[in-house]
Amino acid sequence: MPYLQINVDPNIAPHRIPYFEFDTKEYEDLSVFADAIPKLTGIGVQISESWVRDKLGILEPQEG
Repeated sequence: MPYLQINVDPNIAPHRIPYFEFDTKEYEDLSVFADAIPKLTGIGVQISESWVRDKLGILEPQEG
């Protein structure tokens, strides 16, 4: 049980409880990907857009 529920209010909604997490991803040289992706797609290698976005840390565009 989170401390906020113990110390403040046991009926507090779980989505209102603050949390933190460590970013444990290993950082890679983005210039390597930026150079390689156009070359690979140019020779016909099919690369998933979602994989590229995940690797480069680019969010999906939102409508509006």
